[in-house]
Amino acid sequence: CAQACRRLYSNDRETGYYFSPDDLELIARVPDLAEAGVSALKIEGRMKSSEYVGTVVGAYRYMIDNYRLDPERALAKAQAMLRSDFARRKTTYWFEGTAAPDFIRPDQAGGTGIPLGRIREVRAFEGKLEGRWALVNTFEGIAEGDSVRVHRADDSGRETGKVKEVLRKPEGMYLRLELPFRQNDQIYLIQTRSMARRYKTVLPSNLERFRRFPSYDSAPRVEFPKPSGDLPRREGAPAPRGGRQASAARTPAPQAEVFPPGIYALVGRAADLHVLLAARPVKAALRLNRGTAADLRAEESKVPFKRDSLILWLDPFFSESDAEWLSAELDYWISRGQRYFVINNLGHLNLLKNRGVVLAAGPWLYAFNVRAAVFLFENGVDCLIPPHEISKQALQKLAEVIPPRAIMPLVFSFPPLFTIRSDLASEYRFRNFTDKEGTAYELVKDGTGSAVVPSRPMSLTDRVPFLQKDGFEKFLLDFGHMELAKPMYKQVFQAAREGIVLPETGRFNWKSGFWNPDEASPPRDAPKETPGRGAERSSEARHGSAARPRRGTRESSKDRDGSRNGPKRGEAGPKAGTATRIPGTRPASTRSRKPDPGSRPARRRGSPTG
Repeated sequence: CAQACRRLYSNDRETGYYFSPDDLELIARVPDLAEAGVSALKIEGRMKSSEYVGTVVGAYRYMIDNYRLDPERALAKAQAMLRSDFARRKTTYWFEGTAAPDFIRPDQAGGTGIPLGRIREVRAFEGKLEGRWALVNTFEGIAEGDSVRVHRADDSGRETGKVKEVLRKPEGMYLRLELPFRQNDQIYLIQTRSMARRYKTVLPSNLERFRRFPSYDSAPRVEFPKPSGDLPRREGAPAPRGGRQASAARTPAPQAEVFPPGIYALVGRAADLHVLLAARPVKAALRLNRGTAADLRAEESKVPFKRDSLILWLDPFFSESDAEWLSAELDYWISRGQRYFVINNLGHLNLLKNRGVVLAAGPWLYAFNVRAAVFLFENGVDCLIPPHEISKQALQKLAEVIPPRAIMPLVFSFPPLFTIRSDLASEYRFRNFTDKEGTAYELVKDGTGSAVVPSRPMSLTDRVPFLQKDGFEKFLLDFGHMELAKPMYKQVFQAAREGIVLPETGRFNWKSGFWNPDEASPPRDAPKETPGRGAERSSEARHGSAARPRRGTRESSKDRDGSRNGPKRGEAGPKAGTATRIPGTRPASTRSRKPDPGSRPARRRGSPTG
């Protein structure tokens, strides 16, 4: 697995695989799943060998076929088969209703296999023992032809190859490998030669005939749902004559108008709603979890945004244990006149569909393509917020079918690298850390779990004018994983409103779309930052004081894709390419709480280079 949670990270004191969890194994619960009516099982194993697939699938197949005859013997044999899968330690996670304890071990490397230890020495022998040899701890059972994986000591790469020869000496075991290695690299046994002979190859050696283009038939064209004329109208628009009736089978094309054009802002704490008054967005959004819901109820009379000016943003993780609480919470707020919600889980549709509310599909529904987007609109959503990772090209493809006025792109965010359902933010003694490339991240509390977010935000504020020319009207600023300071918010809001470059930001995964090499560096007269890991921010930025926007070099009047950057008649022209500095702040817990008197605020790292 090459996902971010499997990587090696470092903080000021130590290095470890702080977010690499154990592997899920539910083979003992196959009888319960079958008796409950489950008819299919998904076994996940990306980038695995055919031998691994054969072992794991064979074990589950054996359990399914034999558990009714002799459950105990079937389980014992199936588990014995799985012992040779060379994977990580096993866990049931939350299947039993509560989290399995200690399912993350920082010393557990991100890869799979039986650890043979680090390479203590690299040596060359004279005579017949030619080549380079790796000295590791002795391990019984390893032989010529077995497969191993070498992890670089700095986690910069992983390579797989065969053991060419084994030499046992008093000081340990020497391995001659067919792949490069260095001292202090880690070695894992991932497959034995005997295991490879166990399964007969069923695919032909030549797969060319399977690679032929199947046909020239195109998939059916996807169309945006047609308007029904009975849906909520844009705020301020006159009511149709003769009134209107709510329809259960809604078609959402006119629904884009119930989200007025302009800039929207998402926060993660109820207290941060007051910060948004410094530059009032069209609507404010608040992440709704148990913590923020309690805060919102406690301060309900004092909240500056409510009812139609407030959007409740539902968290993507929606467990069965939360269903009763969330349903009651939604009932309460709908009874108080709340109409606007962002859903991030398909289960949210069942709680809110056909209840006279306005729904936006959030980024966690991952509507990268028109089929996914149209499915959501057909099921009652009124606006689409694309994922953080979407590129310009994918967004334009969406806009070919989905009207741009029904799409609300994210133009500023601290996009979570990943979230994990465990309060690691409280368990670990550190908050700031870096990966092997020196990119800085922060570990924050995220409702009942934790999130890893970059210290450097993603910004597309300077692309807003060009998106407006393509018909997009609504834009979202995401401050949901941070303690929001007024100076920062005002400058980010101004940047989005005027099309200003924010130089201390990145493009996240937009390089294939919005990324422009000329934007990799701040404009010439923009404030510069000392490059390199651990660089200090200016005193002004660290303390969050507002800096005056600095005027930088303008972009050419034509954007890279050919769209012009001129203002519409009667409108002020956006100052595209202008740079402004963001006052420093830090991502933080979404739960409003008093600071620990014995704790010390974490120092913010400087922006990484590149």
